Amino acid sequence: MTLEQLQYFVVIVETGTFLGAAEELHLSQSSLSKSIQRMERELNVVLFDRSGRSARLTEAGHQFYNDAKNVLSAYTQLINNLNQIKDSHENTLKLGLLPIQASFRIASRLKQFRSAYPKLDFQIYELEDAALLDKLLDGTLDLAILRSDFPHPKLSYFSFALDHMVCLLPKQHPLAAFSAISLTQLKPEAFILMPAYTAVTKRAMSVCQKAGYVPERVRYCRTESIISSVAEGEGISLLMESNIEAFSLNNVVIMPLLEAVRGCVAFACLKEKPLSLPAKRLIELFKK
Repeated sequence: MTLEQLQYFVVIVETGTFLGAAEELHLSQSSLSKSIQRMERELNVVLFDRSGRSARLTEAGHQFYNDAKNVLSAYTQLINNLNQIKDSHENTLKLGLLPIQASFRIASRLKQFRSAYPKLDFQIYELEDAALLDKLLDGTLDLAILRSDFPHPKLSYFSFALDHMVCLLPKQHPLAAFSAISLTQLKPEAFILMPAYTAVTKRAMSVCQKAGYVPERVRYCRTESIISSVAEGEGISLLMESNIEAFSLNNVVIMPLLEAVRGCVAFACLKEKPLSLPAKRLIELFKK
């Protein structure tokens, strides 16, 4: 039995007659019929009821039709995957990500992927939230690693890690003596947060509102400035754990929140833009 015979069989079923299939396949009806008969003899099964003019399937023929379509579909997918791999040296994969490469083994995984596809033009851009989203939506980027707390309707997401929100307190702060605190206890504090457009700050403001208040005193700056300002006692901050992993935290206490605020880190891509095989392989690597 050959793939060609499977294709002949499917066309016969879908056209309804041997004559119609022969015309579509540009074969003589006799050659087509003989090919199917050889396959039936090899399989020791009758696939067609030949008592009438139309190509009516036997019970075995119905099952064989479903299985044949699956085999042909799998074969097509196999060929497409191989062609994409063979042509990968001509492809480019553009990945954008937030400045969190030190977290979730991102840097080591990207290195592993680059080693697996040495001929792939793999370009990495580290960007802040707003620029990352813009370049993903306009098609400049193929993929992005970002926080999916506020999903965009034009994007598909593939989560691979969980992050947790924590409170940063000056070491001398009265709340620093607790093992965990509630967001309601932070209401009178001065907040020092990441820029307002970031997903982390949007989430921080959202959970404060759920706790019954909007912070009255808020200052926005970069992570390194937040940490140094908190250490000096200028205020407190709400950040995700991954934001602070790479920093020295002298005179700063990382305090768990009783509300257990979690967030997902995910790959994102345009729904309307099919993923290339390298992009799929990169996502699979991170989800292992």
